[in-house]
Amino acid sequence: MALTREERKLLHQKAKQPTFGAGKPDKSEGYDGDISFRKVEGSGTVEYVKQNGDWIAVASSGEMPTVRIVGGSGGGGGTGITVHGSLSGLGSDDHKQYILVDGTRAFTGAVTVGSDGAGHDVTFHSGTGSDLFFWDASEEVLQITGTNAATALDILDGDVRVVDTLYFYDRGGESISSNGSTLSIAGGSEIDLTATAIDVNGTFDASGTVGLASSSGVTTIGSSNALTVSAAGVLTVNSATDATSSTSGSTIIDGGVGIAKKLYVGTDLDVDGTTNLDAVDIDGNVQLDGTFTIGTSGNGHEVTMHGSTSGNYIQYDDGNDELVLTQDTKIMFHDSGAEYIGATSDGNLKINAGTNLLLNSAGSVDIDTVGALTLDSGAAINLEPASGSTILLDGTINFDAGVISTTATANNVAGTAVSFSAGNTTAGTYNNVAGGSLTFQGGQGKGSGAGGDIIFKTANAGVSGPSLNALATALTISDDLSSTFTGAIIGTTIDASTDFTVGSTVITDDSIVMTPSDGDTVTVAATANGALTITTVDTDTALADISFVSDGSFSIQASGATGNENDLKFTGPLNIENLDDDVEIKSSGTNKKVIIDEVRKKVLDLLKRANVTITPEDEVEISSHYGLEKFEEVGCLIINKINREYCKKIIVQLSNQKHPVHHHIKKEETFELLYGDCELNLNGKNIELEVGKPILISRGVNHSFASKNGCVVEEVSTTHHLNDSKYENVEISSLDLSKRKVYINLL
Repeated sequence: MALTREERKLLHQKAKQPTFGAGKPDKSEGYDGDISFRKVEGSGTVEYVKQNGDWIAVASSGEMPTVRIVGGSGGGGGTGITVHGSLSGLGSDDHKQYILVDGTRAFTGAVTVGSDGAGHDVTFHSGTGSDLFFWDASEEVLQITGTNAATALDILDGDVRVVDTLYFYDRGGESISSNGSTLSIAGGSEIDLTATAIDVNGTFDASGTVGLASSSGVTTIGSSNALTVSAAGVLTVNSATDATSSTSGSTIIDGGVGIAKKLYVGTDLDVDGTTNLDAVDIDGNVQLDGTFTIGTSGNGHEVTMHGSTSGNYIQYDDGNDELVLTQDTKIMFHDSGAEYIGATSDGNLKINAGTNLLLNSAGSVDIDTVGALTLDSGAAINLEPASGSTILLDGTINFDAGVISTTATANNVAGTAVSFSAGNTTAGTYNNVAGGSLTFQGGQGKGSGAGGDIIFKTANAGVSGPSLNALATALTISDDLSSTFTGAIIGTTIDASTDFTVGSTVITDDSIVMTPSDGDTVTVAATANGALTITTVDTDTALADISFVSDGSFSIQASGATGNENDLKFTGPLNIENLDDDVEIKSSGTNKKVIIDEVRKKVLDLLKRANVTITPEDEVEISSHYGLEKFEEVGCLIINKINREYCKKIIVQLSNQKHPVHHHIKKEETFELLYGDCELNLNGKNIELEVGKPILISRGVNHSFASKNGCVVEEVSTTHHLNDSKYENVEISSLDLSKRKVYINLL
């Protein structure tokens, strides 16, 4: 790296090169052997040399200052001559080999300073202080020191030849050099050409940035069809040559072009290759001779085409992958006539055909509407499925007057069969799924106007011949909910949602009321839980007896569900007469009370051992999955403490009792052992519960538990929901809760 100007001055000083200043140098300055040129009043420029720690004047452009000549040998000293005027013989010009101080003697031959490889510094002073030429022998540099803004060197005639490099300022990066064919101008940061005109006759090659400017702010390149650059940076090409290819026109660019702002094209834009346009404003016509693609696969863009009416446009919404037609925008077909698809401002979609509208599909055609589907035709509406196929109507179909019928067949072909069917479910994994309902309804009246009847007609076979048989009404369902059958009712099952009357007998869904005479009735009624009541009423004084007459044995068995009393009760006297054999009255099941008392006793003992307190307010249930008789084998007793957003239960199992595999849909629970032993099975993995260590049972995890010697377990869970326990044995899940739950009081 080149030295700075100040660094070079310091180097010159250290190399015993002259320094410059005013007045005699101070003793503290410089070193022995240093030279300094000083402006001294009355003496002009004085050259000083430092010897033995003092500065000695050895030459002057005017009168020499007083100097002390050090002479003698052996350490002695003398006074010597201290004034030039006292020297004798200096006026004689007999020594022609010496130059004169006043410069009156000219050089008659070559002047050599030093010898080859052993040069000396040479200084040429000017009439201005500190302005001089200095030849630095050690650096091989000619230094021209002048006043700023003043001419330091004039070459009035002849050439200046520089074989190597001509440096400027501090021999840094600014230079002019030549290799014999190429002139190189190097600038440290920039080259400033201030000429009013620069004439380049050959190729102008710039590897860096070129800044073109002029005093007017406009740079012109070319002549009549000039290229100009304004002070604001506006580039103008005045040539009007049109382009017919990528190598013609007023501007030809072999590479790519980056444009940060809008591109305006006054006439046609002809693009041969792929065009990637982020934002385009086109005011005229566009002709595309090739494929026009917007975006890439998986990376699309929104496209909007506006109409002349405000708010009307067609838009491809890339975010939703939709083609949107706003307000009254239409898609026209054929000749832009009557065939179109259009969207109206009120949200309707209209498909208009000039003549026929044909919907042809190799597969199915689905019409799915939230509201009503209206088929409005000036003529018939024909639905023509293939032979053997069906017409599926999913939802409510409204018909505006008219008759629904099939097309008549040829006169030698039987009429088309028509079936109305409600929806079926599909066979598969799930059990017990209901089918759809089929509803026929007459029209609704208003006020005192009756509703329309539902009429079923059929045509009975007539005599042989080509005429159509007449229709006759078979069944009329009227607005008063009565049904009139023209013919006989044939069948084994009659189902009436309110009542069905046969003579004086009224049959409903849960009772039969027979009235053999006025005021006398016999009622057979079914009530909740499958109870049956037979009631006789006689308005006269005679007794309304109930008689059972059997040709064989007659049995009455009380075998109610667990938790209900299996008693056979008589509120009055029971008379059993005319018996040839013994009468046996017995229960068909085990004594429930005995079982419950035994369970209560064992549970209270376990709770006492576990130090668990219960209150009369606690709800206690015996969970017996296979009946109370098998409770001590399968089941548990549950004490429900609280059931809110959280739930707490106490579970008690007897010795050698187990609970079946099940899981919960909504509830998440934890089991913590309070007393005894309990083995929990989670998804087939056995875990022995320990006191004080709760185990989490997540939703959907199959689990079961069992105890060898009896246990008390605390369950803390989220909210308990009825029927949330789903058992692996579907027989258990199919049972009603009342069949496997018995609620008792422990206290």
